[in-house]
Amino acid sequence: MSEAPVRPERSRGKRSRGVRLWDDAALACPYCGEPADLQVEASGPSSEEYVEDCPVCCRPWTVRVSRSDEGASVSLDRSDG
Repeated sequence: MSEAPVRPERSRGKRSRGVRLWDDAALACPYCGEPADLQVEASGPSSEEYVEDCPVCCRPWTVRVSRSDEGASVSLDRSDG
């Protein structure tokens, strides 16, 4: 499992009244170990889970995002169990 706190970055998209829309998380693929940068929405539900493929080895990750007042954290797990 690869886990990292999310670090705020400038939005690559539209900003709304100076509010950050995206956060960036630097992690490593749980299969091939290559670095992976994920962009997650700065606001949203307190937790969410989705599947995304590694851009290098194309294997599926389970991405888990947790948000709290202290910030967000993102973890990657292998989707094959």
